[in-house]
Amino acid sequence: MTVMDYDGPLVVGVRSQDQAIVSFRPGDDAETLVVAVENASFGDLTPIAGQSALLATQETHSESGDVVRSIVRIDLDDHSVASLVTGRDFLAGGRSAPDGRQVAWCAWDHPSMPWDGSEVWSGFLSHAEGRWEIVDAVHVAGGVGNPACHPTFADDGALLFVFEADEWGIPWSREPAKGPKALLDDEADYGAPLWELGETELVGRRGRRWGLRRSGGLVSPVEIVSGSFVPWESSATLVNSIIPTDAGLAWIGSTSDRLAVVVRANDDGVEVARVELGGVPPLRPDEIARPETITVEGRDGERSTAFSSPRLGFLLIPKAAPLLWWCSVMVVLRLRPGQGSIPSSRPSRREDSRFSR
Repeated sequence: MTVMDYDGPLVVGVRSQDQAIVSFRPGDDAETLVVAVENASFGDLTPIAGQSALLATQETHSESGDVVRSIVRIDLDDHSVASLVTGRDFLAGGRSAPDGRQVAWCAWDHPSMPWDGSEVWSGFLSHAEGRWEIVDAVHVAGGVGNPACHPTFADDGALLFVFEADEWGIPWSREPAKGPKALLDDEADYGAPLWELGETELVGRRGRRWGLRRSGGLVSPVEIVSGSFVPWESSATLVNSIIPTDAGLAWIGSTSDRLAVVVRANDDGVEVARVELGGVPPLRPDEIARPETITVEGRDGERSTAFSSPRLGFLLIPKAAPLLWWCSVMVVLRLRPGQGSIPSSRPSRREDSRFSR
């Protein structure tokens, strides 16, 4: 879902029943159909600056079972859908520059997961002979072993993204007519795994840069200044997404007693508004998953042991939007033949980071 200026504020989202894109005005329950495509679903909606149009990720399923993913342009005036980027196994994160001409996106292919081999690309929107397309596409960063993701544009036109050049996924920038560069050196991750579409990890506004820093089990907003970071105080301990506002930033997260908290802060990092959505319900003993042990022996004679927490179902919290909440966790340990105990050595930073994801 996204909010854009279309003769006033307009909310645009995907209808869950049929995956059609619909819109409505704040305070008005009546929805308007924007576009519906048979056997297709949409996500990651984001406005194209200066146009009555959106970028979206589209997934189309054919009768033969083939799946085609694309970055598309959706026109709110004539309700057309134009495919801009395709040909990759996975695509996500289509974002528009402030001038509406440049577009960036994230792509990766089987068998890689996005945190293994995603790439950031950019190109220019072109409209010729009644057809929209991307021209002059270039690979910005990323690849197998050094993933890049979460592209977004600052208001000065710089392309911001998260790039794992070494052990950590940290913020990078590519300013107009310049090459990519790291914004800081930090032993923390700034890019969430792409479990969901539509989240924003970096913000560039009025020459300043912010990101969501993941360290020690917490996710918090920080300002990136002179190659380092300055923490911003937040009542939300796990922040999921951050966006710029006219007078500062806003983010959504959770706390120990709230499933969702929306926070707005001014340019000095002081919270000026907070909206709480739903409390955390108490858990009964039968709602707590108890790990089960699974051990198998491979062809090489080595044992692998897994501790699996079975999924117990879900909790539907009507007052929280609603939210679907479930638990399904598996931890796999590799034990060598004759080894009677789990190694006590701590994983490397890179392995520890992978576990946390």
